[in-house]
Amino acid sequence: MGMVMKNEGSISTDNWLCRSVYFFAQKLIFVRCNKGRRAFPPALALNMLKWIANRGFIPAKVQLGQFLFELGVAKADKRNGLEYLRQAAKVDEPNAQFILGRSFMMGCDVVSQDLKQAAHWLALAADSGHAEAQQFLEIIRQNDARMHAKTSLVGAQASSKVAQDVVPA
Repeated sequence: MGMVMKNEGSISTDNWLCRSVYFFAQKLIFVRCNKGRRAFPPALALNMLKWIANRGFIPAKVQLGQFLFELGVAKADKRNGLEYLRQAAKVDEPNAQFILGRSFMMGCDVVSQDLKQAAHWLALAADSGHAEAQQFLEIIRQNDARMHAKTSLVGAQASSKVAQDVVPA
């Protein structure tokens, strides 16, 4: 059983073990959430995801980050989820980039609304072919165009009023 080194600093990952643990966590989440009608996955599944996410397994970082950020009750859980999502987004994971972009676009109790950050993450996800990211990015672009047109109109009206005030009668 060989160890594979990832380009995430000194994080080493045994792909076979991580994939196996991830598979088992998925089955546990499916059984407990889908069939058991629970909204939040069981603690064992979260601990398994955390264990492999901390070993650099990107799919686990995305899933754990999404669970904690979107379903977590405490702000600390949401912040931890956001950090897992950031780590995954930085290694070009489109779903994590989309979730971050959407979060910055909407804002929430742990993330301030920041359209520049939203556009950044959504553009990265859209470049990877994420369809929803492309839609959200288009909404931001349309809003920017409207704001620019409105600002130009207000500026033109102000210039016109100043010109009228300056012209001698």
